[in-house]
Amino acid sequence: MPNPHQLTLVETLWALLLLCLFAFDLLLIARSRDPLAWFQPHLFFMAFMAYYLVGGPVDRLLQGDWSNRGRDFRYAVPYALAGGSVFYGAVSLGYHQLRAWRPMRRFTSSLSVERCKRLGHQLCWIGLGGYSLANGPRVIAQLNPLLARTSVLEAAGGINLGAFTNYANNSLNLLIPGVLLLFACWVRQRGNPFSLVIWSLVAVGLFTSLGFRYRIITLLVPMTVLWFLARGRRPTIAFLSLVALVLVVYSGIVGLTRDYGLGLDLTYVEGLSFAEIFTAGFKETHVFLISGAVIENTPRTYNFVGFQPLISTILIPIPKDLLPDKDTGEYYFNAVRYLFPIGSELYAVGAAFMGFAEYYLIAGWTSLVAIGILSGCLLRCLWNWFSPRRYEVLSQVCYVCACGFLYVVVSRGYLPQVVTLFVFGVAPLFVMYYALSSPSYRTDPTQR
Repeated sequence: MPNPHQLTLVETLWALLLLCLFAFDLLLIARSRDPLAWFQPHLFFMAFMAYYLVGGPVDRLLQGDWSNRGRDFRYAVPYALAGGSVFYGAVSLGYHQLRAWRPMRRFTSSLSVERCKRLGHQLCWIGLGGYSLANGPRVIAQLNPLLARTSVLEAAGGINLGAFTNYANNSLNLLIPGVLLLFACWVRQRGNPFSLVIWSLVAVGLFTSLGFRYRIITLLVPMTVLWFLARGRRPTIAFLSLVALVLVVYSGIVGLTRDYGLGLDLTYVEGLSFAEIFTAGFKETHVFLISGAVIENTPRTYNFVGFQPLISTILIPIPKDLLPDKDTGEYYFNAVRYLFPIGSELYAVGAAFMGFAEYYLIAGWTSLVAIGILSGCLLRCLWNWFSPRRYEVLSQVCYVCACGFLYVVVSRGYLPQVVTLFVFGVAPLFVMYYALSSPSYRTDPTQR
């Protein structure tokens, strides 16, 4: 039995490889002459991977506890580190070595800041309006996560939208690009922040009451980046450390006190020290254990799933009322269910694994590497798209919103959900960009 407070030799080698890959990419960025090089998308990807594959093991080493959902997953650690290292290496290879698309035809340099602000308000109203249709008066109760528990249970529900209820609930994600647009415009003009503050409080309140931390992360991380990007400055290590500390503490508080849809119950953190709350912020990283276990268990016990994630992604927009036999999550749940002994399958309900574990499920190491290289190439395409548009308000918001969304791509290995969240949270910005763009590029210093 390995020492719970130490990594084995194999685990250490994989961890060192991952750290070396991180260091190599950081060195390439440091050598770049581009003043915005530190805003490249694979740096976001690296940070999110490090939270799970460095922060997670370090937390478990300090605790000496490698259990998750009632089972010891110590055996899964080398597989998690190997899968993460190979996947990140493939992403880095695709980012640095492959020739990527360079879109240079359409720009929005003539789009005014005021127009962007109106677009932000429209996205916020559409997102809140769609969510309110499905949830009715309880939305008002959810605005305050500290008082939502009793009020939500007493409040009436919304309109029965039948098969389209899920669409209405997902429309809430439009608050993310909407608030980011308002924030970007405020950074440019420094005018009256009233609408920005109101919509930010609405978004944070609803997101916290619902209990899903990814929405807060995909909002606050891009907002932080926008503050520096719009001003052409690089954030300091001290500031980034402070932001990371705030996010980890927030994650800890939400993880300890949340009840999905009912807000927070702060009585659960009464008497806890700051260190205990901070440590709880790393509980989310435990999905790396499930990720390693999925890799170890496939195909030994559970067969590769082939194109099932893609098929499920195609089917998930179709309402179940129209396609009652569809089961888009069966392959995902079974991959986790097979990790638990017979009779303990209920522990698998709600369990999650990281994106690279799903890529391994498709066809093993071949699919993991191939999708990693493709992911790196797509990240390079995103950077190539943004580079010539870096001074445009709308392109900055498109870019940081996509970079923040990488947290979802890294942390959750369920492609149908990832694509759905992308459609509602990121894609509308790019659709708006090309709907409002023109073929010519005119540099307007007043828009910088």
